[in-house]
Amino acid sequence: MTFRTVLKTISFVCAALLAAWLPPLVDCFSDEGSEKTIEAQSGLYYTIEKGDTLWDISERFFDSPWVWPDLWQKNPRITNPYRIEPGEQIRLFSREEVETIVEPEPEPE
Repeated sequence: MTFRTVLKTISFVCAALLAAWLPPLVDCFSDEGSEKTIEAQSGLYYTIEKGDTLWDISERFFDSPWVWPDLWQKNPRITNPYRIEPGEQIRLFSREEVETIVEPEPEPE
């Protein structure tokens, strides 16, 4: 392994741990009565470099090149898995949550 590869791997692991601990970004709010539904998504993204393939990215980040179809499925913007462009961002890990918050009724005065 080259120093650059080791540095990239360490950076990726640190970013993954940080993404797991950070609160998810809020995508949308829905107002219906006194209930609010919050859908949130967060994840870890990778920017494709020249020469990258889903096979190689899967091997690098998931320790198995055979999971590239799952990586493709998580990224619906990729229409052809054999043609990914440098500079494009793909989601490696995702976390989706839905939470319903019920606001308490105001107390009568």
